[in-house]
Amino acid sequence: METEQFDEASVLTKSVIRAADSMGLSDAELASALGLKVAEVHSIFSGSFPIETESTPGRLALQLVRIYLALCTLVGPDARLLDTWTHSHNEALGAEPANRIQTPDGMSQVLSYVEAMSQAT
Repeated sequence: METEQFDEASVLTKSVIRAADSMGLSDAELASALGLKVAEVHSIFSGSFPIETESTPGRLALQLVRIYLALCTLVGPDARLLDTWTHSHNEALGAEPANRIQTPDGMSQVLSYVEAMSQAT
């Protein structure tokens, strides 16, 4: 039986695409969150720009995927609910989560918040 092998970059890239789509992030929002150019995000979606896990964009992408997974624990995998949460003002974060994740510090704060919330449920 032949087993399919996956490299970390392709798994991370596919995971980021799913998270960004489900959370309703625009190409510009995703680019800013990962510290990339919009053209590089287009290349990610076309499959020609894998996100390396050990790079700065890769570390930020891992955080974004963790945010997505924690949100799925809280509200389920419904893209409409995820998008609404991502683009609605959050009192605890002091802004829309989509805006907070635009900086590495904000990404860490959102991750800490949603992981704490998902563990409390």
